[in-house]
Amino acid sequence: MIMSTYSRSLLRVLLKSVLVGFILINVSFQVFSQHIVISDSLAANSEQLQLKMGVAGIGRMYKYRFGNYGLISSREGWTTINSKTNFWGTKVESSSDQKFSFVFGNKTTDTAFVNASTKTKIKELQEIQVNEHFSLGDYALLESTDWLSAMISLKSNADESWLLLMNASKGLKAPNFNEGVLSNGSRKIIVRAITSNENGTDKRMFPAKGYELFENGRSLGAVQYFGGGSFGMNKGIVWLSKNNDASTNLMLGAAMTAIYHFKFSTLANDEWN
Repeated sequence: MIMSTYSRSLLRVLLKSVLVGFILINVSFQVFSQHIVISDSLAANSEQLQLKMGVAGIGRMYKYRFGNYGLISSREGWTTINSKTNFWGTKVESSSDQKFSFVFGNKTTDTAFVNASTKTKIKELQEIQVNEHFSLGDYALLESTDWLSAMISLKSNADESWLLLMNASKGLKAPNFNEGVLSNGSRKIIVRAITSNENGTDKRMFPAKGYELFENGRSLGAVQYFGGGSFGMNKGIVWLSKNNDASTNLMLGAAMTAIYHFKFSTLANDEWN
């Protein structure tokens, strides 16, 4: 059968459309799968582990797991919320507190025990809605501050405890700060905030976010708690350096799980304010 000129033209158009579609899909995948930019040394000496959340029960945390690491058991207290406003309702102050604990393992005889508490404080200016079409004032975020403190100990070394302290703040009357420290008294690990736009290549409104952990300038690991874009929730990733010993990686895995749980619970405030 001889193909007509019209049929050949139509076929070329269809093939071009399919090719363009594949290109767009590939570009979209590359754009929307950008991760936090970790240091080259960590990228070369670690395995990228997908953090899966599992199911959360009543009074229990999500059953986080990545690679051979994961929660064995957990407890999560109720969130206590307090708020107050001025007479006109234009100035609002609110705070929330929560405690959680979990046992963390990596399919060996060793386990990590974590006891943590979080606190969030927000100060806002609210507009007054006079009627359906008119309001007075504007919304403004004066201060938003999140704290996390966690004690971590390993079954293999009950005499040693690690303290994790995290602080993130922003707002018109608050310093723009997002960092933490993890220490056992003799070792000090800096927890540094990083994004997928460290090199200026991620143009999304909401880049991927996470933390990388450094000791004396050497990267020990990293955790991504937000995947970026409009669908960045539940896209956690963990990197643990192959140069770390097993006990250090177990402790770091427990610390990163506490950080992920903390940031996941405050993510709405972190992204949209």
